[in-house]
Amino acid sequence: MPKGATIVWYLNGQKSGEGEKFTVKEARESFTVQAKIVDENGNVLNDTETELIKVKTDFFSRIIAFIRMIFCSLPIIEQ
Repeated sequence: MPKGATIVWYLNGQKSGEGEKFTVKEARESFTVQAKIVDENGNVLNDTETELIKVKTDFFSRIIAFIRMIFCSLPIIEQ
């Protein structure tokens, strides 16, 4: 990465954070995410494709998530 550049994260097209990692806590609906490398002047040097993150909200998925939460085994996905 060029000196002075940062990674900027966009959720649903809106700037949502900066840094090497970005965490979305308690996602309740599906969303899109994109990362862009931005220089100190705000110019986009490079970007990723927009990726759709699907959050399952149907009844059975919520029951399974609740049971997994009880046993502290909810998934955390890092990319």
